[in-house]
Amino acid sequence: MKAPWILYALALLLVPLPRLAGEQPAVVPQKTIGPMACGPCALLNALNFGGKDERAAAVDIEAEGNIAKVQKLIEDYGHVPSDVYPDRQRYREKGGMSDLEMLGMVKDFINDAGLKEVEGASLDRLQALKAGEHLREVHARLRRSLDAGFPPLVIIRSFVIKPVEKPKQGADPFEWWGKTGHWLAVIDLPKKLEPGALSFTMKVADSWTGVPQDCFVYEEQFRNFTAAKGDDRKWIWPTVERPYLLVTMPALPLGMQESPWYLRSNVVLSYGIYRK
Repeated sequence: MKAPWILYALALLLVPLPRLAGEQPAVVPQKTIGPMACGPCALLNALNFGGKDERAAAVDIEAEGNIAKVQKLIEDYGHVPSDVYPDRQRYREKGGMSDLEMLGMVKDFINDAGLKEVEGASLDRLQALKAGEHLREVHARLRRSLDAGFPPLVIIRSFVIKPVEKPKQGADPFEWWGKTGHWLAVIDLPKKLEPGALSFTMKVADSWTGVPQDCFVYEEQFRNFTAAKGDDRKWIWPTVERPYLLVTMPALPLGMQESPWYLRSNVVLSYGIYRK
């Protein structure tokens, strides 16, 4: 007969231990859910890495385990009419979600969970800000949301050159078009930026790799960049060229798996969802 203390010790091994103070949760991976599941995964990652109320909201999702919770989010908030195109669902297994569709999903969940409101906005162009001012304003918005308990959600988007079918005489024969976007939850970034800073590094919960990743954001101040913005049905061309916030994150293929990273010169911080 085994000693009672041995049986007690074995029983303890079977009991899940509470998360220790300061210990980070695991990043929710999208691999078993689908290649377009980065948005719902980013939302759950933001909740898991968020403040006390956000973590409690994640626990309250009626499903066992992170993967099942993401699928529940998709079922309840993704498989509803799109906020942009009512003839389709917000979330599509072969199309993911546009910026506004993702914003609608997050707002509906936030409202049902009784959490503080969030808002969404383009981050590549806020207004006619000088180089550095733009980056500082974006950093401040993301930092405020993080400090308020909601890790902000951002989408980074790759752009590729596309030949113009019938270019006008003297016009550029090529245009920049969006290739692939990927949603991330920002879980850490500097408290403050140094005076004159033109870049910062943020740590993100990345569902593609399933682990935290460093993401380098910097202001392109020497070359303006005009690219078509929109989704799979509607593209618009901004009429005013302004510097974009560019991103370097080699861990992500962004639809250009066969292209070396240094050729992906225009990967932008495109859109953000953050606490007001």
